[in-house]
Amino acid sequence: MLQGICRAYGQDTSAYQILLKGVSSGRIYKAETLFDGDRFQAMVPVVPDEKAEVLVKFKIYSPWQTSVYINKDRLEYVRGTVKEPETVGTDLEWLVRAGILKVYEPLYDVYVYQFDNKLYWLIGTPLDKKVAVLCHVYTNEPDKLPEKMKKRKLEIMNFRAGDKNEITGTMCCGKYRLFERAIPTRYNITAVRTGFYANKKITWERYFRVR
Repeated sequence: MLQGICRAYGQDTSAYQILLKGVSSGRIYKAETLFDGDRFQAMVPVVPDEKAEVLVKFKIYSPWQTSVYINKDRLEYVRGTVKEPETVGTDLEWLVRAGILKVYEPLYDVYVYQFDNKLYWLIGTPLDKKVAVLCHVYTNEPDKLPEKMKKRKLEIMNFRAGDKNEITGTMCCGKYRLFERAIPTRYNITAVRTGFYANKKITWERYFRVR
């Protein structure tokens, strides 16, 4: 049984169905969906043996991806196999246990967790002040953004090594540098973008959802 909220921003939330799509096989599993506006309950007659992404099929659209995955008896937000960060014996073990993993970038040894109303970046690759860590927060309520951000419809909250939101020095972090950002609450967030930007190039990027 799946329960949740499904909302189509900028329009009335019309009839929809919850689907699951196998990550490995591509097989579509249809869920018996009961909904009341944006709240739903969905039952999948055949539980996938594989990790599967939750899709939403609105009446007149192709299925929309959600970046939410069902893996046996748990929810996940990162596609594919994840290698856990090397945090044994550090002060970061609590974050790996209690936080929700939103981003995993193995090439740069980066993990982004959400815990309560904050985001935490664990960065294992060498990082200097020439590299900006992207944190772009998108919204469908641009009038609530700071004045200079309203036309762009996003808030830019990038940071670099040594910025005030680096909290590596306050705890034992092992091989990682640790950064935190509070999640804005004054407007609705549709997506967050993160990655690395250096020498006028984005070397990697990911989009994810919060809350």
